[in-house]
Amino acid sequence: MKVKNVCAFVCAICVFFLTTSLLFAESESRKTPSAYFPKDQYKFDQVLEGNNVIHDLVVRNKGNALLEIKGIETA
Repeated sequence: MKVKNVCAFVCAICVFFLTTSLLFAESESRKTPSAYFPKDQYKFDQVLEGNNVIHDLVVRNKGNALLEIKGIETA
C-alpha cells in the first residue's frame, strides 16, 4: 500500500514539473513590448510666437520585443 502512495506522489510531482515547465516556455514565447515613461508630462514655459521649443521625451522599452512608436499626438 505504501508503494502505491509513493508511486502516486512521484507521478504527481512529475506532472507538476512538466506542466510548470510547459507554462514557462509558453510565456517566454509571448514576447511583447512595454513602453515606460520616466516622466510622462512636461510643462512648457511661455514661448514667444514664432520660436521653436524642443524637448526630449524619454521612452524606455521594458518589454522583451521591439517597441514601435507609430504616432504621437499632443493633448
